[in-house]
Order: sequence, then structure tokens, then C-alpha cells
Amino acid sequence: MQMHLASEGTYQQNPFFLSLVYHLMENTTEVVELIHSYPFKNRSEPMKFARAKLYMYHFTNKTERGWWKRDYQEEYMPVFNKGNQALLDYLTERRIITKKKSKFINGPLGIYLRRWHRLTKGLDAFSFLFTFAIFLIVKAIHQWFYPHHFHPFND
Repeated sequence: MQMHLASEGTYQQNPFFLSLVYHLMENTTEVVELIHSYPFKNRSEPMKFARAKLYMYHFTNKTERGWWKRDYQEEYMPVFNKGNQALLDYLTERRIITKKKSKFINGPLGIYLRRWHRLTKGLDAFSFLFTFAIFLIVKAIHQWFYPHHFHPFND
């Protein structure tokens, strides 16, 4: 995983990165699906340890294979286990993880967004926008030919 902005500070200064590590270790579905080749994706037991290394990436020249090469710089984050209390305290202090469920997540909008996410999972942006555009065109043509027809979603 490449996170070029994370390297501008330490892992302690990067709540997004630590939140990502936490959710990967928790096997959170929405986060795991962001990772292209996540080895623990279909396992019942999520990963138990995580560490991060910092690499410097360079474009290759014409004589080298591939688009870029990388050089190891240093350890970015030491090994954390799944129940690391310092990590949990850090994320709790910054309200990234909480003990109580959010009203937004369990409310009507949160439920709708989860359903929408499940329906559109695996659909690339172009296909989604193309389908939506076709829907709008068909709706406009329908209204053109049937201007006084009952439309249940219009006032």
C-alpha cells in the first residue's frame, strides 16, 4: 500500500493512518474493500499484527524494468498487535473510535447509505454515471411525451 502523504510526518502525527491500521486489524468491511490485494479479506480471523515501512519511490529510466523502483528508508511504524492499548487510547482520545453507536450510522440516512453501498459495490464510476445519465434521459423523454401523466415522485 502506498501512502505518500503519510510519510510527511510520524505515524503518531497521522490519525488517518492509525485509523486505517486499526480497521484493517478489525477486518472492517468498508476499509478492507479499499485495499486492492488484502491477504486477510476472506478469512474469518483478521490479522493480529501490523507494521509499516517507509520507502522512497523513483521512476525508472529506459534501461530498467517497470515504471518505478523503491528504496527502503526506515521503519515508519513498529509492530502493533490487535489489542494495542496505546493505539486504542490514541484513537479514542481523537474520537475516531467510540464505545457508543452514532445516531447517524444507525439512523435512516446511515441505513440508506449502507444499502446504496451494497447495491453499487463493484460498479465503477463510469458505469454508474452512464446508467444514471440514461435514467435521466429516459425520464425526460417520458415527461416530454406524457406531460400530464401522473408522476409519483414529483410534486
